[in-house]
Amino acid sequence: MVRIVGACDTKCGNYRDTNEDNYLFNYEYAKELHTNLEKILEVDMSNKNNNTFAIFDGVGGEAKGEKASYLAAKSIIKYKSEHKVLDEAEYIQYANEVITAKSSKMATTACLITFDKTIKTCNLGDSRIYLLRDNKLKQISVDDTDQALNKKLNIEGKKPQLMQYLGIDENELVLEPHIKEFDYQIGDKYLLCTDGLTDALKDSKIEEILNQDKSPKELVSELMEEALKSTKDNTTIMVFEIKNDSKKNNYLPLIIIPIVFIILIIIIFKLFFFQIEDNCDSLSVGNSCTFKFNEKKYNIEIEDENIITYEDGKLIGNSKGKTSITITKNNKTIYEKEIKVFPKK
Repeated sequence: MVRIVGACDTKCGNYRDTNEDNYLFNYEYAKELHTNLEKILEVDMSNKNNNTFAIFDGVGGEAKGEKASYLAAKSIIKYKSEHKVLDEAEYIQYANEVITAKSSKMATTACLITFDKTIKTCNLGDSRIYLLRDNKLKQISVDDTDQALNKKLNIEGKKPQLMQYLGIDENELVLEPHIKEFDYQIGDKYLLCTDGLTDALKDSKIEEILNQDKSPKELVSELMEEALKSTKDNTTIMVFEIKNDSKKNNYLPLIIIPIVFIILIIIIFKLFFFQIEDNCDSLSVGNSCTFKFNEKKYNIEIEDENIITYEDGKLIGNSKGKTSITITKNNKTIYEKEIKVFPKK
């Protein structure tokens, strides 16, 4: 069991009036036509939730990116309602069919993270997923672009074009999502983002910000603030941190303290408010009497002047419960003793 704390924000940027990004965050997604979030979204959960989070960057222009990203986000909810558990590769095919059924001119990137028994990531396009572990930032998604081709052809200053995305006609190109799996490690931070962030900030700057001892909400806020200084694009950012599941343990004192208090009250009552009924003040040899302690009765029999036999041959005593006994023979006191008494176990 671990605890996952996360945050999400999306902004149009400084030069756009609409937001073609969309997201799935704790089963919430944006409307098809939207701009900025009013406040940063937050989640605090355990890995028992089997929850999927995602970011989609709609391709602009004629490709109707805002509709494609909206359909992709919405389709996860429908897919999981039908299948319960997300199969990333199957979902990519499913979302692609949903989008292409609406139009052949819609496209969006996709990057997803699912927190279950392990952590699974999936991406298609150039929206990225990073892992910060042991203070080192590593990109774990794969950019599906023609950047390598541009480099080979010495083409500079041109933004790489997408080679894979949701909205592809599968008769022309086979979808090949990049799926990876990770174990939980306390202190890890995962970043999901659109290229509005990565075009604006170098990985070294992102690493510097994520290494701060701040909450995911604060980190998302700072990353967005830095990105908006230079980006012209829509920007969506999610940050998740893996923590000890101490939230549940924090409630233990609230449960244990009253229980301990009640037990102490019972013990104190037994020690100081017990009831003794004693008719054994004086016994003659060969006689017996009954001693009553807190509704329990015990027999004491005097066999001779030297032997006191208790019930079952066991001593009955308690450090706080006391009685005295006097043994007489021929009207003479031959034995007198204070006895400590407790109920039999």
